[in-house]
Amino acid sequence: MKDLDLIKRKLEEYERRIQRLKELEGELNSLNTEGLESEANAISSKLKDPRKVEEVEKAILALKKIKESRYIVEKIKRIVSIPKSEDLIEKAESTLKIGNYDGAVRLAKEAEKIAKETDTKYRKARDRLNSAESAIEEAKEFGCDVSEAEKLLNNARLSLDRGNYEEAISDASRSEKMAKEIKGEAKPEIEVNLSKKEFRVGVWERVLLKVLNRGNANAKDIKIEFKRAEVEGLGIIKSLAVGEERDLELDFMPKDAGSVPLKIDIRFNDVDGKRYEEQKTVRINVGEKKKEVVKEKEVGIPIEKKGIALTIERAIYDPCKRDFIEGALPRMKEWVNRYDPGAYWFVISIQNNTDRAIEEWGVELETSAALKIKEAKIEGIEIEIPYEAHLNSFKISVPKEYGIVIPKGGAQRVYFKLRADKPKTMYEISGVFKSEVSGDVPIRAKEFKYLCDAGVSPEAVKTELEKTFSEKDAARLALSFKIVQEIDRMCNTGAKTEEYLDRLSVLRNYTKGFSDKFTTQVDEFARFMKEEQLEYLDEEYKVRVRRFCTNLVDVWISEFLKG
Repeated sequence: MKDLDLIKRKLEEYERRIQRLKELEGELNSLNTEGLESEANAISSKLKDPRKVEEVEKAILALKKIKESRYIVEKIKRIVSIPKSEDLIEKAESTLKIGNYDGAVRLAKEAEKIAKETDTKYRKARDRLNSAESAIEEAKEFGCDVSEAEKLLNNARLSLDRGNYEEAISDASRSEKMAKEIKGEAKPEIEVNLSKKEFRVGVWERVLLKVLNRGNANAKDIKIEFKRAEVEGLGIIKSLAVGEERDLELDFMPKDAGSVPLKIDIRFNDVDGKRYEEQKTVRINVGEKKKEVVKEKEVGIPIEKKGIALTIERAIYDPCKRDFIEGALPRMKEWVNRYDPGAYWFVISIQNNTDRAIEEWGVELETSAALKIKEAKIEGIEIEIPYEAHLNSFKISVPKEYGIVIPKGGAQRVYFKLRADKPKTMYEISGVFKSEVSGDVPIRAKEFKYLCDAGVSPEAVKTELEKTFSEKDAARLALSFKIVQEIDRMCNTGAKTEEYLDRLSVLRNYTKGFSDKFTTQVDEFARFMKEEQLEYLDEEYKVRVRRFCTNLVDVWISEFLKG
């Protein structure tokens, strides 16, 4: 009877083992064993032997742990180099092949541990670098010389690249502290001087007022008031950088005669809004008023010119709308998209209604003070067109030998790329078309609002932001725009994925809490870089990254400048 019970127990044990092997087979088949196929096959060969249940359990456990640890290592190595963890994963796989399952698990766990510890150290060091960089950018925005702090930060970056995280944290902390101390001690100092010191009482004269910032911090909202004199044309100076001198033309009339101590009150702020007040005294000599002799003015007679049979249409491409202000112009929009859809373009279409082809011609344009023309392109022509650019004028000349003809009854389009330093401003552009056939044909003035593009200076953007946001928030958003510009430039270089992620992390910190839409755009960009890329971008992804960069600029402008 005892023998029968023993046989029964052994049969039940055998059946349990057979059932367990079936369960383990299902578990093995459910695993994605890509890259571990030979190890999985070796385990599968043991599934027919009930004596090897425990061995198969250990093998599958080791296989799952290696797979899990390898995934973590692969994910982290996209951000930071972890060769030791990669080596341990390879050793774990080799150990699994020879059947040392406990050893394989131990090696996989060690690889995962080192990877996670390295990732933590890297992120801590990177966050410290980002904090130091923010402090340096704020000090630079304040107008401070932070070259020594920047040297320490560069050393920290080198240490980070080499994996010396403690050293990176130390140098970055010192850099941040130095930048904050320099900023804390800096302040602007305004000096003013008149271009002349001899006047006559009660007589208006045109003079230059030289305004210089002798301090070691930028000044803003500078207001100057004169005592014992009347002044016209003197407004508030929005900003004056360290060492910058501004010449202001104004109309000046002293009230008193004699050697006059002219008192000048100067009020201004630093970038953080701290108020300063100073008073300067300039001595001027004011004589008595002379009698004026009035002469007759000569009257010029205007000469009327004959009309010319030439039609010139004008259009403005606005990158914030991704279209022309005048409406849908698909052919011209297609041309802009090929060259630079992120810039403003002024386009003229010249229709030749004369009875002759125009073989040699030119265009001269005049712009508002702060609007500049950077280049000119002729539709369908790849060669560079000679041009002359001055402060508020731009001229192109198309000689006969170029063969760029405007045929009888035909047309030619010319594209002018625009750039302005002051966003959300109305500008005007006008000019003249010149040729022997047509003579001088006016190009009527075109007025438009220049919102912003990726080339506008952060200082100009900050000035505009201050109309909507507090000074502190405007400063943060201006720094975020600078990061957007850096990312936009990176899209045209061989930047590493790690560099993109670093800049996007800084950008997110600057803009957090201001716009959910922009934060979502930053997060989507960062997620794409983490999931799709390893080190350098290949050609297939450069197009997609370029699209992300363009969208980043568009959404920033839309969220923070429009309205």
